[in-house]
Amino acid sequence: MDEGQDLSPQALKYLSTFFGKVDAFVVEAQGEQTLVKWLHALRNGREPANIPNLALFNTHGKIFFTSREKESLHMDDTAISWNRIPREYLRKTLPVNTSRGCSYRCRFCTYHWLFPEVHFKSLDVLREELLQLQELEFVKHIRFTDDNFTANRPRLQSVLNMMIQEQFDFTWSSFARASALTPDLVKLMKRSGCEFVDMGIESGSQIILDNMQKRLKREQSLDAIRILNDHGIYGRGSFIIGFPGETQETFSETIDLINSSGLPYYHPYLFYYSRNTLIHKERDRFGLTGLGLAWRHNTMDAVEASHLMSQMSHLIHEGFTDGQTYIEEIYKLLRGDGYSPQQILELFSLKRELQLTLQGSDSAPPFSQDTEQIFNQLEAVIK
Repeated sequence: MDEGQDLSPQALKYLSTFFGKVDAFVVEAQGEQTLVKWLHALRNGREPANIPNLALFNTHGKIFFTSREKESLHMDDTAISWNRIPREYLRKTLPVNTSRGCSYRCRFCTYHWLFPEVHFKSLDVLREELLQLQELEFVKHIRFTDDNFTANRPRLQSVLNMMIQEQFDFTWSSFARASALTPDLVKLMKRSGCEFVDMGIESGSQIILDNMQKRLKREQSLDAIRILNDHGIYGRGSFIIGFPGETQETFSETIDLINSSGLPYYHPYLFYYSRNTLIHKERDRFGLTGLGLAWRHNTMDAVEASHLMSQMSHLIHEGFTDGQTYIEEIYKLLRGDGYSPQQILELFSLKRELQLTLQGSDSAPPFSQDTEQIFNQLEAVIK
């Protein structure tokens, strides 16, 4: 919605369909200050049309945009006062954000223009936030929601050493860059309570990685997976299927990387084409046309890429996925509910077996003996 009133008439018409369902949209990369101003206006009965960075509706249901004002919010000011939130709003797994921004410029990503610089929460403020979570006494797992928790190695080492010093009871998970994971760093991560990381591996083909300007070598991904496995940390790799240059051969390289590496979890994404991505500037080179999830380029279209994605659960035998839901979200919630990492992996494994078994038989009762056996195994794991 960054284009505001310059959006296409079709887009503006679509946004107007939210009249009566959405009070306002906050249109700003950060947004906290705008949200607070709008909430104050609602509480005090003031006119929100004077607040910058909003998309509102007039009395006829037509959307309009207020003026723009770039927010500048120091990361320390985003720390959450967990001890002031009523218990009924909190779970045993909670999110903590320690930085914003990404220094990389991958061609498929829109994040570079939202947060062109990386900003970090200070160590003292982060320590206090984590101590508040510790004092709640019921938190079992923390999800660091940074776009790249491993972006700044010296700073990360300071954070990990602080966590080791404080001896927090909770475990944690985060996003990580494969090329940043070395044996000594992963050892420190493990000591501080890390047990699950997400890596944007994106492809098993060096051709595609170079097309993406990922600044990552296939061998670095393989090394990262091996190091994590050696230290007992579960890894999930995300993969984009259908990026310009993708072929059946490059897709097969991705399948081979997952199968040969011992990667426990994977998540496939269908390539999403946005004109805010850097690949848009090279659309002529790749013959890239379309928009969103409906696209084609010189070597593939979205229909073929979707078909390849549907085959992955059949082709990948040791790694597990959960379709289009997010493994890291399921993982952290199950950890908070007391499931061990081994039990979570077993659940994913049994789910894959069940899916494949049902595909080859009637999915309605009475079930086959194989299906009933899987149900019994699931029941034994689920609490």
